[in-house]
Amino acid sequence: MIIGYEGFYAPSARTDKREHRLFAGRLAWMYSHAAVCTFLAVNIFGTKHYWKDIFWPDVPWWLKVPVPMMPFIEFFGIFTKPFALMIRLFANMLAGHMAMLVLTCLIFISASMGPALNGTLTVASVLFNIFMNALELLVAFIQAYVFTMLSAVFIGLAQEGARVKTEE
Repeated sequence: MIIGYEGFYAPSARTDKREHRLFAGRLAWMYSHAAVCTFLAVNIFGTKHYWKDIFWPDVPWWLKVPVPMMPFIEFFGIFTKPFALMIRLFANMLAGHMAMLVLTCLIFISASMGPALNGTLTVASVLFNIFMNALELLVAFIQAYVFTMLSAVFIGLAQEGARVKTEE
């Protein structure tokens, strides 16, 4: 939850650019760190059945014999799952921040359009920014939940035992 909520602690507008770079670096480090932890948990705690399914999956013979295509795809999936988690989290946080930035820019864009229009757009922009901030909080909770659930699914699939076929 803290990973998704970290976006609310943005530096103020009065600070220098160095603090903004440090903030962006801290966010990138947190997102990548969470993805790397998922990657390590999946690969360290994976059972022998997990690795057998990666390198010799139960697929038709023509996908394994001339060129072992499925093991390459499965091996590539080891790296894409945590990367997809990281990109999903980063993109959702970035989208909310960009929407709030655009709404804030409306105030400055409308400054030359007259005081009536500028005042109206300023009030509308502030109200929409308050709404977007609440929406960002909701998105932070949802993203923390989704990240946790997908990480748990990936780790659980890596620890799954062998499937026993039973006839009914």
